[in-house]
Amino acid sequence: MSPQGAEKLVMAVDFGETNSSVSHTLVHEGLLSESVISLSPTTVSNYVSGMMTSRGSSMHLEVPTLLRYPVDWVFQPLDELKVEQPGAIRHDNHQIRWGLEVQQDMSRVMSHSDNNQMLLHGFKNLMSQSDNHQMQNARLIETLRRLSQKRSCPSEIPIREMLLLVIIDYLTKLLAHAKDEIVGSKSISTTEMVICVPVFWNQQALRDMQTCVSIAMKRVDFPGVQFSGDCMENIFMISEPEAAATRLLAGPSVIKEGDVFTILDARGGTCDALTYVVTQGLPLRLSRQVVHHSGDSCGSSALNDAFRQLLRTLLAGHDYLSQDGATLEGYICKLAVHDFEHLIKAGWVVSEHSKDYSLEVIGLKFDAGDPNQAENPRLRQPNQLTIRSEHLNEIYTKVCKKVSAIMEQQLHAAAQSGLEICKVILTGGFGESIPLRTHLRQSLESFNAANNCNVELYLFDTHNRMTAIDAVSLGGVLRALDKSNGPTRVARSSYGVRCDEPYFHELHAGQPTIPGFQNSNEHYVEAIEWISKKGDDIAPLFQKSATRYQTFPYWNADGTVNHGPFVCQEEIWVSDEAYLDCRSFKDDHNKGMAPETWPSQPPLTKLDAQRIGVIVTDVTHLRPRFLRKTAQARGPRGRYRRYWYWKFPYELVLIIDGLNMKCVQVFNGQVIGEMKVGIAPGFTPGAN
Repeated sequence: MSPQGAEKLVMAVDFGETNSSVSHTLVHEGLLSESVISLSPTTVSNYVSGMMTSRGSSMHLEVPTLLRYPVDWVFQPLDELKVEQPGAIRHDNHQIRWGLEVQQDMSRVMSHSDNNQMLLHGFKNLMSQSDNHQMQNARLIETLRRLSQKRSCPSEIPIREMLLLVIIDYLTKLLAHAKDEIVGSKSISTTEMVICVPVFWNQQALRDMQTCVSIAMKRVDFPGVQFSGDCMENIFMISEPEAAATRLLAGPSVIKEGDVFTILDARGGTCDALTYVVTQGLPLRLSRQVVHHSGDSCGSSALNDAFRQLLRTLLAGHDYLSQDGATLEGYICKLAVHDFEHLIKAGWVVSEHSKDYSLEVIGLKFDAGDPNQAENPRLRQPNQLTIRSEHLNEIYTKVCKKVSAIMEQQLHAAAQSGLEICKVILTGGFGESIPLRTHLRQSLESFNAANNCNVELYLFDTHNRMTAIDAVSLGGVLRALDKSNGPTRVARSSYGVRCDEPYFHELHAGQPTIPGFQNSNEHYVEAIEWISKKGDDIAPLFQKSATRYQTFPYWNADGTVNHGPFVCQEEIWVSDEAYLDCRSFKDDHNKGMAPETWPSQPPLTKLDAQRIGVIVTDVTHLRPRFLRKTAQARGPRGRYRRYWYWKFPYELVLIIDGLNMKCVQVFNGQVIGEMKVGIAPGFTPGAN
């Protein structure tokens, strides 16, 4: 029974490529459902730093997705983290710098020149198999490879696993801060976690993100969290665009049932456009995408990347800056990721009247941005670099054109499908850029004139005085408070259990077999029985039972009666492709691959059937209830001999309840072992 006054916490994480946010609300137990829907979530802030944003800025609602590891940081493999006890944060965890701390570091040239302290940013992009940010990904992969050299295990940690370890460390920092801000003296009985995910992530990436969040939540020992194995219970997933739409389009004056609109999600690393039909106005529900989504690596970080390339051109030949530990590349990185980000980027307006901008570069012999100084030594002014306004205008225009091209792809695709889009909803942090908004308005004017339509660019800070910075995390909370009428529960992955099936030619022809462990005359197929199958409609409450039995030797090697230990084991498997039963886990259909065999080299190979959990139940105390069975086998001289073995029959009950699957071992009506697996990644984000 929950203590009096206990509350349920609903918390959403928007793990972004450049910035992240956490929103939450508390639900008093016993609150009526219609009252729950009206709750207003809030966003965690107070990410303290010596270099804070202004109070009037909405940027205090998010924190940079940045990490910097110290010299000689030793990584633990994922298997070690999975078995840690709640609250087991390393004593030296404070040495990892994150968020605004790293942003401060980035203001110093030496921070970018020192390879001993590894700076990591944009690592979310590696979670997908996207080709976006190829150069950045190559640098990230090399950094992860160097970091992996120091580890607590003898075997090499694959790049994919290193990526998950980095994400876990970042989420641990983020959620520890959220815990400090949220919990206080509150009595939290249950915590539900909402994970906001990109619409184009595959099921493997969703499962990986679920693992990362679960381990981070266990590390910070968040109240009200229940774990089964290494997975947190009560996880809900929602796509980032739908979460943003839930927050921003909730008002009845914005859209109505039947409207067709495009979400243009301009974020830090990428820009994505998706077109939906509104199937329900209040609360907002969207149909599946009506045309294929458009996207490219033209988020706000593309401006930094282009500025970095400009700097390399301007500072070519100034290698003398590499001295006393500083490097030319360190100067370039500092100017691109700090000075441009905080001094130029937010306030730049693309105009023929824009003025040049001057940056300080200590040690620069003359202004490399002024061509006159290179030719005339008498004009030289040291320690400064002029950035010509036409160069900045060109950078902004090029990136904004890519964003508008993504938008126009959706508009044309919708028109070809006979759909009339009424609004383009601009979301994401980059969506607050004035040059981007100006360019999109101009593009829409041209499109409307050419196609005789009236598509509107909808900006929430203009119409609703509402920021889009934290719209994804806030919308994630709102969507979790009312999950009704979400996407249909069509399985996008198959979940099942390993079982040794007696060989029958009609069912198992062509499958490899193994002899019985106790009766070598029997033959079995090491099969996977898929319970939830890809492509099937899965009921919110589903149960299936099957008789199982485990056999054990009756005699020990020394001739004494075997008294144990006796263990019953079940393996839980998942596949994003397989769905046929009566197939060996080694069959081409299943392509069995245990997690420890993940490839270490990019591109990240798509995996199929994987073992994701194991139930290990000690049944030694039930040995008096075992059945003593008799079998015979051919001896070395060709004669048959009889022998005894133990047989332990039990029931395996598999229950799907919402977004959880529970595997229960039952003997004589009593539960002897169980394990829960979160299967939210096995459905379309938003399904309940």
